[in-house]
Amino acid sequence: NTTNQQLLESNPLCVIGPIDSDQCAGLSLLSRYEKMPYVIPLSSQAGLTKLSSYSFQINPDVATKGRFLANYATRDLSAKRIAVLAPVNEYGEGFVNSFIEEVQANGGQVVSYQRYYETTKDFSRQFRNIRRAGFFSAYKDSMMALYPDMTDQQMNRSFRQYMDKRYDNLNEFSRRDTTDLASTGIDALLMIVRSPDFIQFIANQIPYNNIKTKLLGNEGWNDPAQLRKYRNQLENLTYITAGYYDPNSWNYKGFMNRFREAMKTTPELYHLLGYDIMKWIISNYRKGMTREQLRDNLERSGLYQGILESIQFTTTPRVNSNLTLLKLNLGQIVKLN
Repeated sequence: NTTNQQLLESNPLCVIGPIDSDQCAGLSLLSRYEKMPYVIPLSSQAGLTKLSSYSFQINPDVATKGRFLANYATRDLSAKRIAVLAPVNEYGEGFVNSFIEEVQANGGQVVSYQRYYETTKDFSRQFRNIRRAGFFSAYKDSMMALYPDMTDQQMNRSFRQYMDKRYDNLNEFSRRDTTDLASTGIDALLMIVRSPDFIQFIANQIPYNNIKTKLLGNEGWNDPAQLRKYRNQLENLTYITAGYYDPNSWNYKGFMNRFREAMKTTPELYHLLGYDIMKWIISNYRKGMTREQLRDNLERSGLYQGILESIQFTTTPRVNSNLTLLKLNLGQIVKLN
């Protein structure tokens, strides 16, 4: 609860925090006027470092995350047609705008963009639309190979006739909206959630709508217990996370033992994050440094590999670009990079 005036009176060399992202913009502006290095630990809001050349964002912003997943989808997975499911909020819009821009730059296309409100629990409409987009993409490929001059209007009319005929050829006991036919025309499906609470509502929609594609997610999917619960529905889901630690690494075990001995309790993720940030700052500090000199050293710092958080500025000035890819494989969470 320290006020800005109290903060300035203490004459700090550098400021870290707070956890509440709503205050980060104001503190970023303050760091600009006071020429004071300011480290933002958790917020993924885009544009914070543009407010001040003294601001450093440790959690990659939504634009960085969108570009990262777009490059992974189009380059590593060779996905050309991609569907997107995202919430109607600032986070979702920023993520998707960056994702689409990078997909298009790499020669790909987002063929379906489905939105939902943060109160949504029934995702059946969104997944029906994604399923239909998959059918249409596959059909369009085959028709354009035969009739390259076909107009969009002709293609849409032909597709409706094709789907009607295909459903009519099923046995008489099948429902007209049957999902017995797999939708295979989409190369990847990006699903953005703000928290793992949405996993229970989304997981069953994928097999129910018989959508066969590669599954991608943001950091909101990072709940190993939930993913293992729905491992059959979400098998091979690949998602990103800003912080990742190896419980078997000597660095982690050493920190764990030292922390328990000193604090008489088990460290949590916030403790790991705080340790990494402070060690990164100290590694760039020299006795007698001014604020400006520390700022310059932090900005020019190379890759710092922490226990939980690795820090590197490569795509956007002073915005961490280091992200980890995790994959759900046979009920286990596997690190890919």
